[in-house]
Amino acid sequence: MNADTVFETERLILRPFTGDDLDAVFERTSDPDVMLYQNCGTLTFEDTRTGLERTIRAALETWPFAIRAIVVKATNQNVGVCHLGPCHRLEGHPIEISYSIVRARWGNGYATEASARLIQYGFESLDLAEIIAAVNPKNGASARVAEKLGLSVREKVEWPKQGLVDLYTITKEAYADWRRACSNT
Repeated sequence: MNADTVFETERLILRPFTGDDLDAVFERTSDPDVMLYQNCGTLTFEDTRTGLERTIRAALETWPFAIRAIVVKATNQNVGVCHLGPCHRLEGHPIEISYSIVRARWGNGYATEASARLIQYGFESLDLAEIIAAVNPKNGASARVAEKLGLSVREKVEWPKQGLVDLYTITKEAYADWRRACSNT
């Protein structure tokens, strides 16, 4: 695998971002509901362009970790982002899963499906010991995604601009148990 690796799920393609994603990214980053629990708040078109350029460069620089556009196979529509990489806000830079979906596509399970694929990649290909997710306790939808992925709250931590957030975690062993449980249903 390399920095251009594309991941697939039943309904989704997780691919590197390109400059052609700008309008789709701006739809997400300019929406106050989508950005409510993001540290940066809503973004202007120019801030989104700058952020997308930084994301494209970071994807090359941070490989083997992954930041990927979430694209629906049936429509070829970019509906969000999923990221597996170091969390620079926490000491030791644990590996974090994060996700964000455009509001028009909330409730379709895309964040869960995309994140599950990157978590699988993290444990099975990168041999990670643990993956975390930082979730604002007011963000019930994001908490449900983390819980569906087998993560559980380990502690509360101070987060910039948000105060205390729930730090969810899953170990490689818990992930193996979660996968077995999912395959038995």
